Amino acid sequence: MGELRRWRTTWSGFAGAPGISTFYGDNAESGPDQKAAIAAFWAAIEPYVPHSVTLTLLGNGDVVDDISGDVTGVFSEGSDSAVVGGNSGYVMAPAGALVQWLTGVYLRGRQLRGKTFLVPLGATEFTDTGALSASVAAAIQSAGTTMLAAGDGDMFRVWHRPTTSPATAGESHSATTCLVTTKCVVLRSRRD
Repeated sequence: MGELRRWRTTWSGFAGAPGISTFYGDNAESGPDQKAAIAAFWAAIEPYVPHSVTLTLLGNGDVVDDISGDVTGVFSEGSDSAVVGGNSGYVMAPAGALVQWLTGVYLRGRQLRGKTFLVPLGATEFTDTGALSASVAAAIQSAGTTMLAAGDGDMFRVWHRPTTSPATAGESHSATTCLVTTKCVVLRSRRD
């Protein structure tokens, strides 16, 4: 338990934009290492993101107490960094892939897991049946596994926010495994 760095990446350049992806890093770990690991993850998935889409990893953000959910400060790790998609196919908005960050920790009978939606992806990344290509799913999973292994392998956390009904304190645990399946996901909130 402790403080978390909230890393945000904005997605722009498509109908329904902007989108946001959030990662939580242990505030006691190296901020530059966290930023480099997240930037490397985005660079690794760049071939599957449409060329009209830009992913911008913000160089600063909030520090959050994982028990109360209160913002306790801010951090800065330099300027923003951007990745422009490299897939020349048309945008398959609002469809994409789901990355699950597993902890192996069970709370109230369910495994604590984080989710990152990679939406939109290029249309060429899907099969004729609408599933994500197995090779693309494997490449994204490999990029996620590499990100989790960065530093001492304990940099990234999955946060269970505090709740009011019933009242429970928040807590965070290390993400230990990355899982990506071929199931296509849709973000309905990004439809126009």
